[in-house]
Amino acid sequence: MKVSIYPAEKIKKLAWTAIFIVYAGIIFYASIHPVQEGVPIITVPGADKLIHAGEFTLFTLIGYKAISYYTESDGRYRSLITLSFFYGGLTELVQIFFHYRTASVLDWFADIFGIGFGLIVILLIDGWRKNQDRNYTEPPS
Repeated sequence: MKVSIYPAEKIKKLAWTAIFIVYAGIIFYASIHPVQEGVPIITVPGADKLIHAGEFTLFTLIGYKAISYYTESDGRYRSLITLSFFYGGLTELVQIFFHYRTASVLDWFADIFGIGFGLIVILLIDGWRKNQDRNYTEPPS
């Protein structure tokens, strides 16, 4: 577990943790909230799958930042993938208990697609940062 003595790091840790928990709560609430009857807002076929993928892409990005304060870099991806897959499945599974919602394996697959896309973005950003660090030279004094 990482321990930081700097107050700014503690504030960042608390802020990212809070953002992640709030966002996870929003996803959970949206997954059990009754869907309005009538004309759908988005009429494009498959748009709901894009929404699932998008919300879990963001879940993965925020989760990575929050988890980075609690895990070493070796286990960060494993923890993030496990948590994200579990949470995506949980949000679908709880819908079984609400007569006005429908659990869907396809929705969970869309969540997994979003998780994968988020991981690709994270890997690209991490690779870019490592490349920047490697190419950095101290300015002359």
